Amino acid sequence: MPHLSVSQINMYLRCGLQYFYRYVMGMKLPPAGAMVLGGGVHKVIEEDYKEKKEKGQNKALSEKQDMFVEEFKERIKEAELREDEKPEEMEKQGVGLIKVHHEEVAIATEPLEVEQPFEIHFEGKDYSLIGRIDLVTIEGVIDHKTASRKFNQNQVETDLQLPIYSFVTGINDVGFDVLVKTKKPAVQKIRAKCDEAKAKRVKAYIAKVAEAIERQVFLPAQPGSWVCSPKWCGYWEICHKDLG
Repeated sequence: MPHLSVSQINMYLRCGLQYFYRYVMGMKLPPAGAMVLGGGVHKVIEEDYKEKKEKGQNKALSEKQDMFVEEFKERIKEAELREDEKPEEMEKQGVGLIKVHHEEVAIATEPLEVEQPFEIHFEGKDYSLIGRIDLVTIEGVIDHKTASRKFNQNQVETDLQLPIYSFVTGINDVGFDVLVKTKKPAVQKIRAKCDEAKAKRVKAYIAKVAEAIERQVFLPAQPGSWVCSPKWCGYWEICHKDLG
């Protein structure tokens, strides 16, 4: 276990058996449609901010929308779609999300750092936490999200990523730019404060999770959890067969 990421930590906390199948057994599943859509949008935003940092201006909206369509068509080839996921509708939705982000967020945002890599080492351990920070601006640290509904303040206050980003950068102002996949695409800018004490607590919390993984403790999700269903877990059949 030389490296961990926040996404791995989050999977372990949702369900230790999911983590076991994915990262110990190496059973990688095809991405769901929502991940393809979110990944395509994220890639376009990333390239747009990189260009703005370098050249001082955003890409044209039409260029970004074309880039998304191309990215989406390539990514969707490897996806495993649910019955309610229609590629044509998802592509249209993504184009709309790019538009609202361009008009309401991107133009007014001045990027200082884009996809900033980091690595955190833990004292006395041979593993580290690695990742990338989506965006650093003069207003703070921002992570891009795509979601089916708006976030509430508690999701920002309890998120594991943001305190880690604060710890790495020394910046207290953190938050999400959430692209909401409603009928009319919307964007939500939601922010929080993260002091040094909170950042250190989260780092210590992650160290405890990493220690459990190192000891090969892989607890299943709580019975009745939304995670433990054939709709939301690709390992559901394998898991239930193994558990008898």
